[in-house]
Amino acid sequence: MEAAAGTAPEAGTVAGGIADLKNGVSTTYTDDDLHFAASAGQLQVVARLLAQGAAIDATSYNEWTPLHYAVYDGQLDVVRFLLEKGATVDALDQYGRTPCFFAAAGGHVEITRLLLAKGAAIDVYDNFGKSPLLIAEKKGHVSVVQLLRDSLSKPMQEAINPSARDNHAMAVLQRALEAHDLPLLRSTLNNLEIASQDGTTRALMQHSDAVKTVFLQAAATNDTSVVERLLSLGASPTLANEHGETALHLAAGSGHVAIVTSLLKVAKDETYVNAINHIGHTPLHVAAAKGHASVVESLLGANANVFAMTTSGETPLMLATNDRVRAILNRVEAKANAQRGAELVDAVCKRDYRQTVVLLASGVSPNAMNEATRSCISLCNATTTRLWTLFCVRQISRWTSATRRV
Repeated sequence: MEAAAGTAPEAGTVAGGIADLKNGVSTTYTDDDLHFAASAGQLQVVARLLAQGAAIDATSYNEWTPLHYAVYDGQLDVVRFLLEKGATVDALDQYGRTPCFFAAAGGHVEITRLLLAKGAAIDVYDNFGKSPLLIAEKKGHVSVVQLLRDSLSKPMQEAINPSARDNHAMAVLQRALEAHDLPLLRSTLNNLEIASQDGTTRALMQHSDAVKTVFLQAAATNDTSVVERLLSLGASPTLANEHGETALHLAAGSGHVAIVTSLLKVAKDETYVNAINHIGHTPLHVAAAKGHASVVESLLGANANVFAMTTSGETPLMLATNDRVRAILNRVEAKANAQRGAELVDAVCKRDYRQTVVLLASGVSPNAMNEATRSCISLCNATTTRLWTLFCVRQISRWTSATRRV
């Protein structure tokens, strides 16, 4: 960099050459001189070197151009001058990075604005799969992020036709999914127009592993906008991870009511609401175990099975961790038992073994009684040994589960 004040630059060094050029002494130069001057913000020296024939896009050992150096060190005046003189705005270094990458990384708002005004590409990726927008978001440079997002969202109607815009949006979407780049995907989904009914879009949503990863991650981290946008583009709400957990499981377990609501609007069937993971937990089990009362109520409103049992025979009520959730589940269980208990009594009286099994498997209490307050097991004893045995086994199973919890 520049020599300390009051100290003459050493002869033969880059700094020494810059000093000579600045003072009009030297008429010789190297590419290093131009790079150093750009990095140090020596606008007059940069202008003199270019006037003497220096190449404006001369590259260093790492393929940096003078514009790379000026942007990296935040030298706004030099950046403006180089761009006015025709410097290549999207020149690539050895790692595939344009000057815009360095503007984003450094949080250089005005330099970013200049580069964008000159048509700098922002939907580009370096050799590590990073984009300027991703870098700016990770660095926390909010103003630069907004500039880049605004640039991504511009309709560009005067520059390209609608078909080209669609292709641009799809290219960014595909790249974001391939890189599992959630920040870029969020920006893409929120800022670019993507045709939800397009066959390519829907195929991408349904057959991409990246969609599953991003979708489930968004559900788990309460990223409502990404979840809803992916659903609107055709992502299946039934996507599940290696443990059989759907987005509904993950959102329910984290207490994300808004996402649970969005998922239930798209997938209303009881099969989805009562889907089980690798240990037989439904979303209702998960929400009850975590004490998320609002989620429990939403799931019950979508006909979640309050009697569903895990592989170890536990119902959501058995897993409930706070009084509010227990009260909700107790109330619903009591109402359901009153309604379906009569169905069970009727099946027993009719000696309908299959229907009895179905009702018990769905969680109806085996303690249901008829109008004469006779229990099902008592009625079984008077009708058929097979049904009586079924109820005995059921009761033993419930007692075993209760003992295990104690």
